[in-house]
Amino acid sequence: MSAPLHPIPSELVVDTSVVVAWAFKEQGRVASAESIINQVQAGSGRAYVPELLWAEFQQAAERKLHANWVARDRLGLSQPHVESAYQSMLQLSVGWLMMLPALAEPAVRDEAWQLRLALGIESYDAHFVALALLYDVELWTFDQRVCSLASADARVRHSIKLVGVDV
Repeated sequence: MSAPLHPIPSELVVDTSVVVAWAFKEQGRVASAESIINQVQAGSGRAYVPELLWAEFQQAAERKLHANWVARDRLGLSQPHVESAYQSMLQLSVGWLMMLPALAEPAVRDEAWQLRLALGIESYDAHFVALALLYDVELWTFDQRVCSLASADARVRHSIKLVGVDV
């Protein structure tokens, strides 16, 4: 077996962008996403996500259905393609994702709020960053916007890793 494309740490937070890249076989990202997910499935590390991963994944799937969204998502994918990706996500989440009830956990909720105020980061993203900070693990993401916003804050800068650049 060959070495993984991106060796993962023993624990990490996996951003929705990684799961979306895997489920939708996004060009330029799927190999990295598969490497990360395969390692977690093989027991090389534990991946944490807030339970709102589902809401964000569904939002991404909806964007992929419609051709009138931002250029990055202007795929106009068919309903069967999106349904197939959704079913893949259902299978994936059963075994390897450690769903944490971020919205019900006051420390994560409150940290996410502070991050929103300080960095202007979106709510979904703030919950992933807050989870990484509070569990003292890295957040692995394809989202360059999150990385740029977080780079302005010294206490979160070290926690966020841009897949394909930092790792």
